Amino acid sequence: DSWNAELQSVPGEAGNLFFTAGYLGGSQPDGVGFYRSTDQGATWTAVANVQEVYCFGYGAAAPGQSYPAIYIVGYVNGVYGVWQSINNAQSWTQIGTNPNNSIDSITTISGDPNVYGQVYVGFHGSGYAILTAPPRVTGVTASPSTGNEGTGQVVNLTVSLTAIVTVTGTPTLTLNDGGTAIYSGGSGTN
Repeated sequence: DSWNAELQSVPGEAGNLFFTAGYLGGSQPDGVGFYRSTDQGATWTAVANVQEVYCFGYGAAAPGQSYPAIYIVGYVNGVYGVWQSINNAQSWTQIGTNPNNSIDSITTISGDPNVYGQVYVGFHGSGYAILTAPPRVTGVTASPSTGNEGTGQVVNLTVSLTAIVTVTGTPTLTLNDGGTAIYSGGSGTN
């Protein structure tokens, strides 16, 4: 049994469309992909790293962003889940796998058009679930704000939860929230 194809326009973005063939059966991910058009459907391009999409929808833009958040159920980089993109389908964050621990198929998804991160999913035969996407980190300030810090030197960060912080190099990080360590070690995007 297979699900129907889906074509949707992006709210508030003239000429922007997304398309999925939906679930086609066989082995997953099936590699059919997720496609977008920015010229009213005249041309289409595959969305990078997305191999299969069962359903998709949109929601309110993330703080600091103008493009609506995109939500998909399917495979990104070979991993199944409920995924969110806040940067016009350039990257994806997994926000869940099986909401309410239901293994029933998700057949519809939509973000709240007024509340960023509020996501609604509907199942094939067992109701619905409400997900909340994790916050992003924005408003990062550092002291000192530039330069290379040596071993043992301290850099103080002030962080507001709402986009992504990228840390380069190989530092060890300890971030505290009210005196409790919430992250320690590593490098990269956190």
